[in-house]
Amino acid sequence: MTRRLGEAKEVLGQHVRAGQFAPALATCIDILTAAPAALAPRFAMAAIYAQAGHKAHAIHLLAALADHLTAAGLPLRALSALKMLQAAGEDTRPRLLALAERYACTSGFLAKVVTRPPALDPMTPIPVLPLPESLDEAAQTGFAMACDFAALPPPAPFVAPLPLLSELAAPALAAVLAEAQRRTFAPSELLMTQGEPGDSLFYVASGDVVVFTTDAEGQPHEIARLQEGALLGEMAVVSAEPRSASVVAASDVEAIIVPSHVLATLAQAEPGVAQALDRFARERLLKNLLSTSALFAPFTVEQRAQLLGLFQGVEYNVGAPILTEGTAGQGLFVVLVGQVEVSSQGPNGPVPLARLGRGDVFGEMALLGGGTTSATVTAISPTTTLFLPKDDFLRLIDGVPDLLTYFATLANQRAAAQAVLLGRTADIAGPTGS
Repeated sequence: MTRRLGEAKEVLGQHVRAGQFAPALATCIDILTAAPAALAPRFAMAAIYAQAGHKAHAIHLLAALADHLTAAGLPLRALSALKMLQAAGEDTRPRLLALAERYACTSGFLAKVVTRPPALDPMTPIPVLPLPESLDEAAQTGFAMACDFAALPPPAPFVAPLPLLSELAAPALAAVLAEAQRRTFAPSELLMTQGEPGDSLFYVASGDVVVFTTDAEGQPHEIARLQEGALLGEMAVVSAEPRSASVVAASDVEAIIVPSHVLATLAQAEPGVAQALDRFARERLLKNLLSTSALFAPFTVEQRAQLLGLFQGVEYNVGAPILTEGTAGQGLFVVLVGQVEVSSQGPNGPVPLARLGRGDVFGEMALLGGGTTSATVTAISPTTTLFLPKDDFLRLIDGVPDLLTYFATLANQRAAAQAVLLGRTADIAGPTGS
């Protein structure tokens, strides 16, 4: 009888969660017999040893895994082993520092492009061997197989950086790693929920997750499926905004969680950390904006990067006016971080028209119509915008007809909505902005 690797890992997870140690160890042996490079059974065995009276086995296996995986370019799995080792009562500080020194921004081992070992084929046939006669026999047999690292990736001359964390120097990175938490999630268990505060970021150390949003009717819409190495939830942490999506485990998932207060405390103590986090946040926000905003849709990846170079980043404090009604159009604004309120002067005072957030644009109405701005725009939270000066904007839409149509449609929709709110007649612009 045989199973597929994916099925065998599911069965293994079920046995471990149920505390069925003997069949769990037997399944680990089955997997390692056909897939000796698999890590899941090694971690499962370490957890079983720690709970079943074989603590020395657990400590030896976890220490060896941490050392090997650190050198092999698998830092999240190495950190997971270290957290399990710490839970067993071992002093992990020297190994945490070694991990930090290899993956910090000051490391000589970091490279943007590295060769990664291929993922194991989930369809690999796994034999179902006879059950060992006793738990101790299974523990000894499995331990010998788990400690044989010949099939694991060898030490790597260069390693890929950890998203966000490799922006830090070794002491700061070691401090974050020491405070990070390891947590496991069963299939269908939520890692995070749309709309909740972003109080931590998650790294997927192993397993698969699904990112989805929920619409007004409560219907889920899948955005992405992510695997080992993915960073989740960082935008809610760095932008101090609610989570924009939910994440659910599609398999047994092992995650490394970094609480936001750890990063905040470190940033207050060390200005360099704050600068590194800010740089990462801006790069990630820009990347998301490039891939999701209709403004950049007509362009290739290379053209988007070039276009982005025309924009200027501008920051505003709460209450700061960005545009003032009745003044000449300055250019196009894109909200990168924060929220702004759009208002216009009515018979009895200012009338709120809209609130705009990440990815929204404004300022186009005055540019297309050639007149003055029809509304005031004020920052209602700490806000960063990308600003494209008027002349650059006009050259851009002159050369890209799709963008001219997009902005003309947007301006007309906003003019109509504004007219309804203010009780005026809408001033509709033509496709050429005339």
